[in-house]
Amino acid sequence: MLVLRRDYAQNAGMTHKELLLRLDELKVDNELNPHISFIDASGEVLLSSATSSNGQQQKLNVSDREYFQKKKSDQDDMLNVGSPIQSRITGKWVVPLTRRITNKNGSFGGVLNMTVEPTLFTQPFEQTSLGADATRALIGLDGYTLLRLNGDKLIFGGDTRKSQLFNELKRSKVGSYTAKASSDGVQRTVSYRLIEPNGIVIIAGFSVASIEAAFAAKVQGYAIAASLFGLLIVALTGLLIVGILRQAKLFKSQQSFNQLIELVPQLVSILDKNGHVVWVNQRTVEFVGPNEQEQREGFDWVLAAVHAEDLDRVRNFVSSALLHQQMAESCEYRKRRVDGSYLWFSSQITRIVDQ
Repeated sequence: MLVLRRDYAQNAGMTHKELLLRLDELKVDNELNPHISFIDASGEVLLSSATSSNGQQQKLNVSDREYFQKKKSDQDDMLNVGSPIQSRITGKWVVPLTRRITNKNGSFGGVLNMTVEPTLFTQPFEQTSLGADATRALIGLDGYTLLRLNGDKLIFGGDTRKSQLFNELKRSKVGSYTAKASSDGVQRTVSYRLIEPNGIVIIAGFSVASIEAAFAAKVQGYAIAASLFGLLIVALTGLLIVGILRQAKLFKSQQSFNQLIELVPQLVSILDKNGHVVWVNQRTVEFVGPNEQEQREGFDWVLAAVHAEDLDRVRNFVSSALLHQQMAESCEYRKRRVDGSYLWFSSQITRIVDQ
């Protein structure tokens, strides 16, 4: 969008054909079905890559649109991600991405608007598996939901200003909490992160009921295994069942810490007081993919998977968290996946205090 804005400033007489050729040169992903519009200070669309059903450019004024009003009043040059709207040209639901056009004297010159289909944001959500009643959402700092995916149901809009999320954001820009959602009444454990400077909060949550159900299924599996084993050695059957019941009781009273962690979608490690990794959940093993020998030798492979350029930052992050003996700010770094590619992560450390 920055390149297109510069091009338009240099060639205000750009034609529809020239715009389409420029988009092709920039290799804009057509699968996103993007539409570019240059809008003047009065809200008139001067040039657009979109056409109506008859293939003609339409005269259109968008001065009443929220994204236009926001850029007209804001003096910054930040990309704004707006709430989904219904296009007046195509009739489809789209997400507007806008940048301000500023005149040489600093006055408002209009808006560069790019609209994309909501699937640009929902596809990554749909590729995650958080269990039954999972939720994923993009929420603006004004408290209104840009889009939300509850299970397989896509929802636009919704006021979340009175939700637990905004109480948590007052304390930290990234974190987790458990609360009942006002959108559907489901109690979930939610992780969130504020994306600055765009003013968007990304959340992902999985229901407490699905965690308990998954754990209950494991317990049931243990019970079945114990009963089958009991056909061979009756004496041991009772001991195994007692152990299973004890685990069930532990879950109800203490959340069965390690087993609960195995059910969450995040990569989790436990460190000792010296900062050495002493345990990781199965998702960490599956993500990094250490060989059997590396696993037998301990957990050095966990730190070895961190990108070399980020390693010192991660070590300082761990040392700082242990030194201050409290939850530290998040640390962003790259971690190598089993296929050799690196993905960005944002991690936090929380102390576990012996009771």
